[in-house]
Amino acid sequence: MQTDDKSGIVCDVCATQYRSEFTYFSLDLRLVAVLQNRRPALVQILTYPAAASFDICPACYDGICKRVVATYKPVQVGNRCDLSGRLLTGSYEYYYGTVAKVEVNVPAKDMRVTERILELDVSREEYQVLVDRAGQVKATVGQWSAEIEGM
Repeated sequence: MQTDDKSGIVCDVCATQYRSEFTYFSLDLRLVAVLQNRRPALVQILTYPAAASFDICPACYDGICKRVVATYKPVQVGNRCDLSGRLLTGSYEYYYGTVAKVEVNVPAKDMRVTERILELDVSREEYQVLVDRAGQVKATVGQWSAEIEGM
């Protein structure tokens, strides 16, 4: 999330604050309904509004990537949650996630965004874990979070 004074971001996973010059990753999740293992086309899914958006620091993003690699298994029918490895089949709802890399230089008033560097499928349960964690971070910002300048 953005800091109150809009001079940086707070990681929605670990609550570390970044200011001045930094890189972070923006994860947008869109709710998708699947009926009998038939999901909408990707071009249609990308038009759906984001159900949630998270700002993630490089260290937490690296952890998410490692988790995706650790749970990867090819799927013949259905879908698999990239965070938990849980198989999703039949009729269900899940969240389609896209990650953009954002490079910010506040003093220079410069921001570069690299769209869709990672795409992932997230079960409703893992989505709720992310939402709950971001809520905890938001409630505690300013109380105990670390702050990193110029990172």
